[in-house]
Amino acid sequence: MTIAQLDTENADRDITSVITVLTHTPSASNHMICMGYVALGDGSKNLDGTGGAFELTITVGGQTVQPAAQSITFGTEVRSSVWTTPFPVPANAEVILRVKSPNAADTDVDVTAYLYDASAAGVAVGSVTATVSADVVSISGDSTAANNAELFFDGTGYAAANSTIGTCTTNTDMRGTDSAATAAALATVDTVVDAILADTGTDGVVLSAAYLNKIADHVLRRSWESAADSSDGDTKAFRSLLGAVAKLVNKISVAGATLSIFEEDDSTVIGQQALSTDAAASPITAADTA
Repeated sequence: MTIAQLDTENADRDITSVITVLTHTPSASNHMICMGYVALGDGSKNLDGTGGAFELTITVGGQTVQPAAQSITFGTEVRSSVWTTPFPVPANAEVILRVKSPNAADTDVDVTAYLYDASAAGVAVGSVTATVSADVVSISGDSTAANNAELFFDGTGYAAANSTIGTCTTNTDMRGTDSAATAAALATVDTVVDAILADTGTDGVVLSAAYLNKIADHVLRRSWESAADSSDGDTKAFRSLLGAVAKLVNKISVAGATLSIFEEDDSTVIGQQALSTDAAASPITAADTA
């Protein structure tokens, strides 16, 4: 994790009273989260080593951040440092860091103060619903690239032809520009569908003569057993075309005055008819279709 340094100030200071060690305005237009860090002593001009309650005061835009002053207990080290927790800084607000030592001997101490941008340091963002403002000053360390990107996307100057993207004048792979190809493809599908309808004799709602003949042929050649076993149509009964055909093609037998018509197994009776006889009637010896 890295954080950006916004400012640093160094000087030998008398810190026996409240003294300003850093003054900086982080951004004129953006709100930010900042952190302060103050190092006291450099190995030559150090603290006196007494320790005690040091004070740190933060002012943002003229407002003193509470608690004020913040009290930090130092040990007896002659070189020490203190840092602040992250604090918000409104746009164009000046940040001032001040320190004070409780020890009268700390009149000439090397003080180095830092101000850091902690806006994105270690922050895990789940989701953002508000407008996010960003000021990109460089891309991969290249400030010119950042400027060119701004000019390209806001349309104020950078020519796309100067980039590897180039200027797109003709679209060949997006919807809206493939109407001719789409029309050709639909025409091909229509031709194929017409061919299927024609081949099956179902073009439109009119059946072709050839297809009607196939239907008739299937009806005439269908076995009586297949028709009788089918679950389609009404319940199998003698008073039907199927029953009439049974009398033509299946076994019949006469017992007394009863005519029995059988199914295809020659044992199951599908229907019976009562016979009437007349000994004086003329016997029929032939039936010849003209």
